[in-house]
Amino acid sequence: MICSANSSSITSVSAYYRPADYRSNLYQKYYRKSVASYLGTKKFRRISVSKFTGINFALGKMGDSYKLGKILGRHILNKLINMGAKLLEGQLETASGKYCSGVGQYVFELVGKKLRVCIDTSDSGNISSEELLVWCDIYFKSNYWEDRRYDPKVIPIYNLNPFVLEGSKYLRSLRNIDKRFDLCFIVRVWGGRDEIEGIEHNLRMLEEISKINCNKFIYAYLVSGEIDEYTRRLGNANIFTAKKGLPLKKLWDISGRSEIVIIRLGMHYCMPWRMTDIMCMGAVPVFDRRPFTIWPANVVEGTNYYSLNLNIGEGKPVAAREDYGNIKDEVIRILEDRKKLEEIRKNNWKYFDSYLDPYEVGNYISGIVMGKEWESASKAWSAKSSVFGSNQLAGSDQ
Repeated sequence: MICSANSSSITSVSAYYRPADYRSNLYQKYYRKSVASYLGTKKFRRISVSKFTGINFALGKMGDSYKLGKILGRHILNKLINMGAKLLEGQLETASGKYCSGVGQYVFELVGKKLRVCIDTSDSGNISSEELLVWCDIYFKSNYWEDRRYDPKVIPIYNLNPFVLEGSKYLRSLRNIDKRFDLCFIVRVWGGRDEIEGIEHNLRMLEEISKINCNKFIYAYLVSGEIDEYTRRLGNANIFTAKKGLPLKKLWDISGRSEIVIIRLGMHYCMPWRMTDIMCMGAVPVFDRRPFTIWPANVVEGTNYYSLNLNIGEGKPVAAREDYGNIKDEVIRILEDRKKLEEIRKNNWKYFDSYLDPYEVGNYISGIVMGKEWESASKAWSAKSSVFGSNQLAGSDQ
């Protein structure tokens, strides 16, 4: 554990949510579950900020529908859903008086005082709402960039996949499963800042990985850009393409049965959600490049993941041709050290159990709230010290 909170000092937590904002609620789900898990459900309550909760929640879910998005177009569907929701909602009664999609608002009641807490889950490393940053006492940021300077009240938090909440038992069952593939690369072909700029990077990675002579599973899910053109291009390299993603359990099963799982950074170069399930199952992730973001407990190259060291990032969505040409040799080198791969697998499932299990995430959040008086959390991050603890699991069976 990073820090252990005295949960008895927290008397209640109110989590404010907008029912019509389905995606924001999905992004906050892991954190809400975690706080409730740690403190107990009797201390935790969700408060709708609008009227007609059930109808608005149903509207929000419709707005996230893949089928309706294909029929109407995503832009038109979102516009219709927002118009309908605004007619029903009335004035949004948030804790702050403001609303920003992607930023959860919470009020922690402690003995003798209240603390206002935000959890910003946006993929970008930017602060989503300066107004809410001013309003709150603690501002958790899930994609906290290591090389950026933030307000002292901004604290890193893990970027977590809410689908793992229901799937963790199955994911844990994959920890010692026999391997069927040397590698898998299951990728949604998009990325960067706008879904489009990351496409060429994805295509080049797919083409190079397809050349590796090993037992591999490659699946290219085409969602943006010139899909027919990409289908032809990847087809020429005998790469399987599809216009829908793999079922989640199938994705997890193939990942668990692979010696290494090649993944790329997410939208806005964030830590992808898939890192949560990869850690839970005890797989070995191989990133396209070293992550820009940091987590409260260090995720260490060579201990928790490998990197292909492709030179991409904001303003540089595609690496040099020769960099992609090095992928084959680097992947073969990684695969050759099976003892190291087994060590990383163990490190990762222990990391999940120690830090990413909902109870432990709730402990972390509550610990920061309880420790606000001493203010050293933000100062320590500014100094890049190890006050939150570091990953001590490398090479250890403890």
